Amino acid sequence: MDPKGRGHGRMNSVEERRVNRPRSSTRGPLDEQEDPLSATTESLPPNPSRALSPDSASQRPSSSAAQRYAPQFQSPNLLSPRSSHPAARSPTRPGQSPRPFSPSRPELDLSHLLSPSHYQPLPSPPQPFQSRSLALAGRTPIPTLLQYGHFHSAAIAAAEHLTLHTAPRDVDRIFSLLYVRLACLVLLGHGEEAAREAAATIGDWTQPMWLSYAGRRPVNLVPFGLRVLLTRLQAEGPGPAGQVVDPRRAVMGLYELAREARGNVGRISEALKEGEGKLEKSEVEGLEGERRMWKTRLRDLGVTVAGVLVDVGDLEGAGEHLRGLNRSSSAGEDANEQDEGTMAFRRQSLVTEGLVWLRLGGLQAARGAIEGLQEGEPSGSSMLESTHPSTAELLPPLLKAAEGNYPGAVDAWESLHAKYPGNLTIENNLAVCLLYTRQLGKTRDYLTSMLEKGREPSPFPSFLFNLATLLELTTEKARDRKMDVATMLAELEPDSECGGWERAAVELKL
Repeated sequence: MDPKGRGHGRMNSVEERRVNRPRSSTRGPLDEQEDPLSATTESLPPNPSRALSPDSASQRPSSSAAQRYAPQFQSPNLLSPRSSHPAARSPTRPGQSPRPFSPSRPELDLSHLLSPSHYQPLPSPPQPFQSRSLALAGRTPIPTLLQYGHFHSAAIAAAEHLTLHTAPRDVDRIFSLLYVRLACLVLLGHGEEAAREAAATIGDWTQPMWLSYAGRRPVNLVPFGLRVLLTRLQAEGPGPAGQVVDPRRAVMGLYELAREARGNVGRISEALKEGEGKLEKSEVEGLEGERRMWKTRLRDLGVTVAGVLVDVGDLEGAGEHLRGLNRSSSAGEDANEQDEGTMAFRRQSLVTEGLVWLRLGGLQAARGAIEGLQEGEPSGSSMLESTHPSTAELLPPLLKAAEGNYPGAVDAWESLHAKYPGNLTIENNLAVCLLYTRQLGKTRDYLTSMLEKGREPSPFPSFLFNLATLLELTTEKARDRKMDVATMLAELEPDSECGGWERAAVELKL
């Protein structure tokens, strides 16, 4: 203070105390890396039995049941150079988009996704599974857990690694682990919990914070596969910040993803046309492969939209949507190509359409879908076709059951059972129809035979639900018997073919 008591005076703007601060080296969320596509993956240890840690890696899963949700690990700490997983052979990974149209990923800080408060404890599986599940969760690599159907343990491990062993800027690893966590919750039947965690972490992936404006057009930084899963979950739970969201918003999000896929198909086609005679053969093959991938994604999104409509109760809308997909797949460019992917998609959508109409009670429309499926069934036979029924063979017995003709359905299923002995789908449906014709003894024989040790694949969720229902109808100690079934299942060799090894309590009606 001035001893003379002078009033306040104006200070010069430049003081000796002020020191010029050098520019921070910290990258912002939209600062571009030098070349995100040229990053190399470090060598990996060959031992797949090592526990997953920030320095470990192992093989990816091998599963057809988890195909929709199986992640493609890209982080060097989580990646394996080889995989036998059908889904892992997808041309892209959740952390990677096609090269010509991929985002130049900035260095994001995703520390807000690593908070333990986002990931809630999971309900315990039935008692026979608990000891092994706890032992596996802490020492087995996540890809190995997925490979053998230990989805409960994989979900726990994914949350642990997100909150304890992952750097905030390891974007690919974070997105892969989050994908594993949410997908495993869905496979375990905890869709609402998955929706809550999705809303608490990523939230609305269309927000500006997830967009990069480094290129000519905004590009979303959340991997495409993860965005599909997040959008699908919008139909099952609350939105961001606990907002109540109309499930139909999920349909709008899927249409937005379809628009992106369709746009990429068009841009790749344009690039091929402009580069005709100029591009090397390898470049042309790469672009054609990416175009096929985006077309496959576009078709899958069409079927996913139908699934969301079914979930929100709009079965008629789902049926009409599938009918439109079938019409579009038999006309235009797809009709000219007639490639294997197009034909497989048409068969899949016809099967889905037929099942939706059966569920709705539209028997005439279901017959139309079945007839279209039979017309489009590929001719000739192979080893696979000789041991497994075609989809065209499975729908007519279902139609008889939908009409209430259970004796006729029993005859049809028994005929298929004689042709394809040991097929679990046929035996399960035959047992249900026998139950409706009051033949409880035969129903019990078929359902219990499906629990025999060594049967492949393992019993699937709908079979377990049917068996639990039968036990409730035929015994006074149903809970004890169902726990016996759980013990038998825990002794089977684990696999991921039919919903995973750790059975949710709801599957056995516990």
